[in-house]
Amino acid sequence: MQDIATLLLNAQSEEEVEKILQNDFFKKGTWKPLGATSGNYGIVENQQANPVAALVEKITNAIDAILLKECKRRGIDPLGEDAPQSMHEAVTDFFGDDEQRRKNRSTLGKMIQIKADGSDSNPNLIIIDKGEGQRPEDFEETFLALLKSKSGKKNIKFVQGRYYMGGSGILPYCGQNGYELIISRSAVLGGAWGWAIVRKNREKEQYEYFYSNIGIPSFDCEKFLDKTDGTIIKLFNYDLPRKSTITTELRDSLDLFIFETFLPYSLEETRPRLASSVTQLYADGNKGKLSNNLELLESRYKMPIVIEADFGKYGKRRIEIYIFKADSELSKSQIRVKRRFTSDEMAVFFTINGQTHSSFGRSFIKTKCKKPELEKDLLVHIDFSGISGADRVDIFPPSRDRMKNTSVTKVIAETLQECIKEDDTLKQLNEARFRKLVEKTGVDFKFVVDFFNRIVQKNPTLLKYLKSGGIIKNPQHPEPILPGEYKPPFYPTFFRIKGWDEERKGVYTRAIPIDSKGVHIAFELNAPDDYFEREISPGSLEVTPGDMVVRRKLMRGNLDLYFKPTGGAKVGETHTTVVMVTRSQNPNLSVSFKVKYLPPIPPALPHPEKEKNPSEPPKISSLGLPEHRLIKKDAWGEKWTGQDIVKIREMDGDKKASDIKICINMDSDDLQDYLIRNRITDEKKQELIKKFYEVGILLYSFVSYLELKTKYGDADGISIDEIVSITMKGISKTLLDLQISEEMLKKLGTE
Repeated sequence: MQDIATLLLNAQSEEEVEKILQNDFFKKGTWKPLGATSGNYGIVENQQANPVAALVEKITNAIDAILLKECKRRGIDPLGEDAPQSMHEAVTDFFGDDEQRRKNRSTLGKMIQIKADGSDSNPNLIIIDKGEGQRPEDFEETFLALLKSKSGKKNIKFVQGRYYMGGSGILPYCGQNGYELIISRSAVLGGAWGWAIVRKNREKEQYEYFYSNIGIPSFDCEKFLDKTDGTIIKLFNYDLPRKSTITTELRDSLDLFIFETFLPYSLEETRPRLASSVTQLYADGNKGKLSNNLELLESRYKMPIVIEADFGKYGKRRIEIYIFKADSELSKSQIRVKRRFTSDEMAVFFTINGQTHSSFGRSFIKTKCKKPELEKDLLVHIDFSGISGADRVDIFPPSRDRMKNTSVTKVIAETLQECIKEDDTLKQLNEARFRKLVEKTGVDFKFVVDFFNRIVQKNPTLLKYLKSGGIIKNPQHPEPILPGEYKPPFYPTFFRIKGWDEERKGVYTRAIPIDSKGVHIAFELNAPDDYFEREISPGSLEVTPGDMVVRRKLMRGNLDLYFKPTGGAKVGETHTTVVMVTRSQNPNLSVSFKVKYLPPIPPALPHPEKEKNPSEPPKISSLGLPEHRLIKKDAWGEKWTGQDIVKIREMDGDKKASDIKICINMDSDDLQDYLIRNRITDEKKQELIKKFYEVGILLYSFVSYLELKTKYGDADGISIDEIVSITMKGISKTLLDLQISEEMLKKLGTE
């Protein structure tokens, strides 16, 4: 039986496996349905919708196996009171703290290996781990199980895999026949090596494994290849989204699903034609890769912005926001590396024990959080480790590749959205990026106002759109002041309410409406940004009453706290709140202030509209337009091309039209084509044509945007700004031809 297992392990394709299965040995047994469940297609195929996400389950199972092995080798019952209570605790107990593991990265990385063999177009993946392994008689309750197990793994607190799917999510991606080979030997109990071959049976609509006439095939061997125990799994013709070398493309894809792995793993490319100068590397997730590419991050924010927010029943969770430099500050090769950390579908990562369980795409940052200029430059991470199994299922399905759409998850999304949208640092940076993009010479606002005054006189129906805006003005915003170098002491030396002189003004009092979700109070605390999270002598924030703070952010000496009413608070009550910052082996710092509870804020009443005289429409200066800016070719970067006409940006605001920024491409192919076709070479005449183009694009895009916004609002899956951008590509091709008559062209003196 060892010979057959070796033949299968060395097979380079599913066609070779098919030939091996014709051996007489396989005629002496039977094929049993995986998980003892006939017709199990629905269970196996309804798991991860991505082959890389499915592969991550194998890495997760390998980490579990290693931790279980180390626990049992120390004589600790994994279910007992002495067992680690979390994965992080287990890894620390067995392999040292974060610093020790970083030093031993190459040694630890050899405990989990992923290798590729086979052909360039149809790779096979081999996953090898030095974990606890399994005896042949336990295969059916571990590797070959579905939805059941006798192992009691569900109640072990330091492992990730609890759904008893045996890592079967990879099977739909194993070529046409679903071949998976499993070879394993128990590291704790010893004994024989067992092996199993799994395949897809299309006729019976099930996945099944071979069961010989004496049970799970096995063989006695103290050392198989160079292994004495552990597990070897081979996935044949695995359907990777990119077939190139696994040390680059697969590593980057895996990092999207592994933000942080407590144990590193190695990747090795053995296909000769694809083996590059890097044939083997050690990987430890997106976070580890970030630490090796700090030059890609904003120089002012080498550490992530950390916001601690209250997620209701799931407690207070840390939101880590990494900010990348703008493309204009990076080389082309650096931009390519930067793009590997996020994708259009994955930019906000919800993790448990470092593994991505769900994600939001870049559109969440752009449309929901109103940070369009940071859409491709933010990586957001929220750790949900430690929640109970029942609570976990409420948010994430067993596939761990998406978030359920329930009232609970909507609260999570709304909390996150508010934190990112309202963060002052991100607001300031988003505005700064926008200012760098737009044409510095500005816009001829007098021409725009005069044009719209004339058109409104002729077409009063436009009033319903234009009244949505703020009063038109030349928005010459000052450049945002971004922070300089910040060098705080190791322990903070002062803590006070920002801008409040207690000796002169007395005790600070803050009014909080009884229905408030969070009232902001700014404090000054000259502490390092990671003061509450650092490994060495961290401080803590203690608030009395203890249920008031719903959000916290410490950055560059500013501590922002958001307070909600205490439980049972009543209108008219006043109480003292104490905020204390602890300092190891130093006196604590504290601030006290009074909170007074006000009645709920009544909803705003609609502003009564003044009676209008249709024969005399108001001037545009009393109505409004959104802010618009002109983009020239030298500012295109990677975000614009000659085919782009207009892009709409919803900046921070309350959804008024005046919060919309409309960027118009003044070097578009369509505009240049019109000037060439009509032989307009005089610069003054070109400028006049460009003004007609500018106001036409502005009007059409603005009106289209408001119509779509009225119909669809902020509906998920609908990107109104993208729809307008695409629509305007068609309109712009004939816009000037319709606006400017032949008589007008003659008056311009064209040839």
